[in-house]
Amino acid sequence: MKILITLSTAILFAYPPDWVDDPGAYEFTATLVGGIVLNDGVQMGNENDGGMFAAFDEVGNVRGIAIALFPTFGPYDGTCVYEMQVRSNSAGDLLHFKYYDASEDTTLNVVETYNFVINDFLGDADVLSPMEFNLEFVTLTFNNADSTGININYESNAEIAGFQFDVEG
Repeated sequence: MKILITLSTAILFAYPPDWVDDPGAYEFTATLVGGIVLNDGVQMGNENDGGMFAAFDEVGNVRGIAIALFPTFGPYDGTCVYEMQVRSNSAGDLLHFKYYDASEDTTLNVVETYNFVINDFLGDADVLSPMEFNLEFVTLTFNNADSTGININYESNAEIAGFQFDVEG
């Protein structure tokens, strides 16, 4: 008996976002040191995944792109911790965050937001108690399907303003 084994290799092409930071466009800064991104309690980012963490204003302008650091001490030894300068021209701007997960080639929203404070310092410089940023998740499940209907269950850790879908057939 002859057995043929075929090995194949899949190549993943990720297209990271074209986020561009423009430090010269803003007068003031605040510093985020020791931020971690969590997905349902699991810390995101490693030295090989090419993930990105960034801040944005309400109209989508980039207000800072984080640098990934990998501490060699403490409780976050060898894990990904982010440092970022966030920028604004005035105090009080509401900033939100996004995380690009290169392993899934997807950009995810972060739950936490930040009201800009000039010269603010967020987080812990010694990385012992970092700021936690959590990814929004949405889960859509179906059950109890029969000839007359189906239950649709929606779960999210972020507020939603509405939900709409079309059913055909």
